[in-house]
Amino acid sequence: MAAVTPTDLLQTSSLETPPPGTVPAKIYPVPAADNLVVELPEAIPVGQLEIRDKYGRLVDVQALRGSRTEISLSGLTDGAYVVTLICPDQPAHSRKITKVSRK
Repeated sequence: MAAVTPTDLLQTSSLETPPPGTVPAKIYPVPAADNLVVELPEAIPVGQLEIRDKYGRLVDVQALRGSRTEISLSGLTDGAYVVTLICPDQPAHSRKITKVSRK
């Protein structure tokens, strides 16, 4: 996988519409301080979320079970990340997020 540049990691809307043919999931809040919430449609009960840093390095992998999963970001430093949602029989979809410190 090619490295992700800072230009690629511009902050996007937390409820960004996924491309056609991908899982219609909600990933929010963006920016996130403590936790990231992933909501999957009822028809897709399981999945996996990969989190990569700005260099494309895999920094976390979380299992998604059920329609709503909260993922702790406490082990991540502030900055830009790419999260990739992987669900059975669905194309993978990536979104940009920003991790910020709680003020």
